[in-house]
Amino acid sequence: MLWWEIVSVFAVSLGASGVYAFVSYIGSLTARQALSSQQVILNGSHAPGRPLLDLFLQLVSLFSGVAPVILVFYLLARGGEGPSAIGVDLSQPRASR
Repeated sequence: MLWWEIVSVFAVSLGASGVYAFVSYIGSLTARQALSSQQVILNGSHAPGRPLLDLFLQLVSLFSGVAPVILVFYLLARGGEGPSAIGVDLSQPRASR
């Protein structure tokens, strides 16, 4: 169990941004332009003209956003509680509280 806690915390804190930075760096190194002449696009495709790299970068971003949620559910389960302890209960899906 300790190993899973360490992996989960690593994924939330350093792992997600590290993987994203690594994939982005590999994309920059394999681009046709020299690294010194490349520019950053703030709001747009992560890899224009390279759909496979763009897909991988978006998936890394998605999984890094889901990692904290997985950590919360894991730590709840380890503490002997379920998701209903924080209000996530699917036994009555449309009931208002």
